[in-house]
Amino acid sequence: MRAPIPGLPLKLYLAATNIAVGALLAQDDRSGEESPIYYVSRQLRGAEMRYSKTKLLCLALVYAAQRLWHYFLAHKLHLIVKSDPFDITCTTPKAIKGQAMIDMLALFPEVEESTISKEVLGELPEIVDVVTEAEPWTLYFNGSSTSKGGGAGVVLVNSEGQATTLSFKLNFPCTNNTAEYEAFIAGMSTAREMGVERIKIIGDSNLVLSQLQGNFAVKELALVPYCTAAERLVCSFKQVVLEHIPGVTNRYADALGTLGSRLSFVEEQPNIAVIKKDTPVIEAMAQEKQLEEDDWRKCLPGGILTRCIGTIEAHEKLQEVREVTCNLEPIISLYRRLQRKGYYWPEMRKQAAEMQANCPKCAKIPSTEESFTISFAEDWRAPYLASFINGVLPTNPKHACKLKRTMKRYFIDGSTLYRKGFNGEPLKCLGKSEAKQVMQEIHAGECGEHQGMKRLYRQLLSVGYYWHKMKNDVYDFVKRCHTCQVHANLSHKPPMLLQDMRTPWPFHTWGLELIGTMHPPSNGYIWILTATEYFTKWVEAVPLRKATGAAIANFIREYIVCRFGIPYKIVTDNGTPFVNKQVSSTLSGYGIKHHRSMPYYPQENGQAEATNKTLLRILSKMVYKYEGGWSVHLPDALWAYRTSPRSATCFSPYSLVYESDAISPVEITILIARVSAINDLEWDTKSCSDWRLLDLEDLDEKRADVERRTALYHKTVTQAYNRTVKPRSFKQGDLVLKVVEHVRRQVSGLFKFAPQWEGPFAVKEVYSSGYYRLVSIKEGTLTDPVNGKWLKLYYC
Repeated sequence: MRAPIPGLPLKLYLAATNIAVGALLAQDDRSGEESPIYYVSRQLRGAEMRYSKTKLLCLALVYAAQRLWHYFLAHKLHLIVKSDPFDITCTTPKAIKGQAMIDMLALFPEVEESTISKEVLGELPEIVDVVTEAEPWTLYFNGSSTSKGGGAGVVLVNSEGQATTLSFKLNFPCTNNTAEYEAFIAGMSTAREMGVERIKIIGDSNLVLSQLQGNFAVKELALVPYCTAAERLVCSFKQVVLEHIPGVTNRYADALGTLGSRLSFVEEQPNIAVIKKDTPVIEAMAQEKQLEEDDWRKCLPGGILTRCIGTIEAHEKLQEVREVTCNLEPIISLYRRLQRKGYYWPEMRKQAAEMQANCPKCAKIPSTEESFTISFAEDWRAPYLASFINGVLPTNPKHACKLKRTMKRYFIDGSTLYRKGFNGEPLKCLGKSEAKQVMQEIHAGECGEHQGMKRLYRQLLSVGYYWHKMKNDVYDFVKRCHTCQVHANLSHKPPMLLQDMRTPWPFHTWGLELIGTMHPPSNGYIWILTATEYFTKWVEAVPLRKATGAAIANFIREYIVCRFGIPYKIVTDNGTPFVNKQVSSTLSGYGIKHHRSMPYYPQENGQAEATNKTLLRILSKMVYKYEGGWSVHLPDALWAYRTSPRSATCFSPYSLVYESDAISPVEITILIARVSAINDLEWDTKSCSDWRLLDLEDLDEKRADVERRTALYHKTVTQAYNRTVKPRSFKQGDLVLKVVEHVRRQVSGLFKFAPQWEGPFAVKEVYSSGYYRLVSIKEGTLTDPVNGKWLKLYYC
């Protein structure tokens, strides 16, 4: 399609069926060649389904006028219809590009009205003149599988652009890959019956096309006969081109395949011919080719051929694969290439090795980096079945003795192995694939409750199933369930040992913390900024209207530096008010070190957190009892906190700072001995100075006692905390889940049933302080640093 040329008229093609209407807008360029501009379509609804042909064309015209009105206003319009009952200028349509016609046909899938040539006069002869007969046919195929069956869609487009549509209902159990092969084989068979010799096959199944091209190996036994039948059909054409396209582009064949998979046949036959098939196509094709008289495959049990070809065909395929792959890099053995193509016969390894050894171009040592391997996992039930049915024991004496000892608990019913349960009930023995299917259905099926490992194990036994290493398989299955992992409970046990934050002398370390936002506000204040000194537990606090970097910097200068001197370090969290240019400039100007807590875990600043809780508790009681906002009672709450003894030191912060206990209001109202003695005596300046000096001399001893008490208190708390620690550490490359944001922030989620974990993520960087940098597996983007407390291993 292209943009319209200004000044030239536009042509409007109308089309209608019993299910949809549409319009195609085209234009002739200055050389007279017609090109599509735009097309629109819509399905019929309600009473529109009963419109006559003329009314449907009018509906298409109205819909086009509503959708394409900007084109109608800017250009002169020629309406092209089959008949002209209206007073509108008409013109004869010319040839249009084949791709635009196919796009138009895809919107009207009825058989009797599937081409524009029935709606537009004179188009078919002119298309024949434009497209040469030498062009190959095009086959679009797609398969679909549902719980009620499968479907296959086929679109065959000839060199003239005319499409033949077929939709098949696969009335037998099949997978998506099986349905894709059914669609491919059905389309190729139809093309062969129509006499097509050269064809271009287009599909969105990368597996089918790559297996036919030899790029992928056929690892599923169920696909082996399909691949063999498809290769026979490919060889019956003179020219075959395979092309893979995205699924979105293959919408026509996809729609037909989906239609066949979801269609339920009723009395009225749909307009599109959907053919019901009760047997796979490979069973019907297996009767077409007779086996050779001395074919080695006749002796195979069951009569089913799996990657097995006869002697004559084997010789042909051996020559064909060698000619195609000779002198290719890297050098891979011819035997491996035949395996990838899906062929097998008894002498294949020997004949391939001899042919490759005699070839001067590919007789080198094969590359060790071969990406295709074949492994066979023996079914654990095979020795028991062989012993019960054929009386055969393992050749290893130890294995034979073990089998005889355990056979007492097993029996067979026909060809099915059972185990005798301890409760007397028989347990059906399952293979690996059946066991996985049963666990998936019981654990996560429609009636599954995503139960734990022990409950699932008991439920499987109660239902009547058993297999080898059943308990371990159940444990691994539940552990790797993605739904159970993202909805799992949080672990409240800390992952690391407690970090000791003791300080050697007073006013050495301060911890800053913001409380807020406070509701309701008080005089416009919504924040409380607190600073806690780690040795004496002294607290400074001010209310703030805005938590900005300038306010934090002024607080540090006025309430800490100017009152108590320059500290050694200040501890904060990673919030924006503390990590900014103003605060960093102030701290660097005074030479103060700035320590920040681990990302996503601000509780590392534990001293400030404990101070905040105590201060809020005192403030809430004052606000409840007395009138006024909380900002008015903040100084009173600070006084109460400073003059109360702390558990860690057994002294009040006031006494540790000034070496004197503060006089409270109650001591003035009801006099005590200390206040009475001071009031009755007259103290001179020298006596007061001497007593004050004695108090200051005693201050160092009191602080040394506080340091000892604090160390003992920290030791007790650390021992109690470390007993609850459950160590969790991750290394680079581990897959982990992360607690979702709203759970980590302790706020409400988007909806009630939201998972508590998200991911998986891969660990990109590991830091010694206990936090990690992650990268998203799906998006490949780095996340912010996160503390190990919010992570857990992901099992896949």
